Amino acid sequence: MRVSSLLGARPRTVAASAVVAIAVTGGIAAASIPDGDGTIHACMLKDVGTIRVIDTAKSGLKGKCSNLETEITWNQKGQTGPKGDKGDPGAKGDPGAPGAKGDKGDPGAPGAKGDKGDPGAPGAPGAQGDPGAPGAPGAKGDKGDKGDPGAPGAKGDPGAPGAKGDKGDPGAPGAKGDPGDPGPSGFTGYQKVDASTTIGPGQTITGFLPCPSGKRPTGGGWTTAENDFQVKMFGSGPDANNTGWGGGMHNQGSTTRTLTLTVYCVTVPATQLQAQAEARSRERSANGRSVFKIVKG
Repeated sequence: MRVSSLLGARPRTVAASAVVAIAVTGGIAAASIPDGDGTIHACMLKDVGTIRVIDTAKSGLKGKCSNLETEITWNQKGQTGPKGDKGDPGAKGDPGAPGAKGDKGDPGAPGAKGDKGDPGAPGAPGAQGDPGAPGAPGAKGDKGDKGDPGAPGAKGDPGAPGAKGDKGDPGAPGAKGDPGDPGPSGFTGYQKVDASTTIGPGQTITGFLPCPSGKRPTGGGWTTAENDFQVKMFGSGPDANNTGWGGGMHNQGSTTRTLTLTVYCVTVPATQLQAQAEARSRERSANGRSVFKIVKG
């Protein structure tokens, strides 16, 4: 929809959509724009054509036109446009989320009756029953003729089991056992050993720091005095003979940094020490040979 007004000698024609854009660009509050019936109110400066949108619910020039302006109105809703072309089919949607877990099904029908099992093994014979009480003596009869020996009587049925006896008294405490053999001695002689060097830009340095003679490493590692993340570690751990701590560092930055290699050592029982030749080799390494070696840079 378009609105027009003739002021002075020059006509002014303004598109509704353009006026709304001017109102938004200018920062005008739109709490009551348009009115409840959809009408938009504005003021057009005479002989110039400048348009400003007003809110008739406000006081002063924010809600009315001055003597130098002409009030104009229009409806926010435009004319119905022609029907657009049919859009392209949308992309196939993603698979939906899995459905909720279904309720537990009803119990299944009972299975068919199984075949009869084989007879069980015979039970163990019961304990022999107690002898029966003697019968009362009968009256003395006349002496009869000696009869023939009778056949042996049938074996009587086992008597019922007797009642369970009371719990016996606790037995006396046993004699005190002999002391056990002494266990192996624990670790002693904790000692921290470290050494430092510098690493230039682009350099790669490997190092090995042995424990003093008679001691073994329990841990170790690399640090940089500046905590520079450009100095990368590519190895840290004990050697194959477990005599010290070693590894390597690479400086991929542009600044020379200070490295420190540390090993924590303890004294172990003599039965766990390795050959004396290995101990002498560690002493030579600690007293004469450098612990660091530049392999690149």
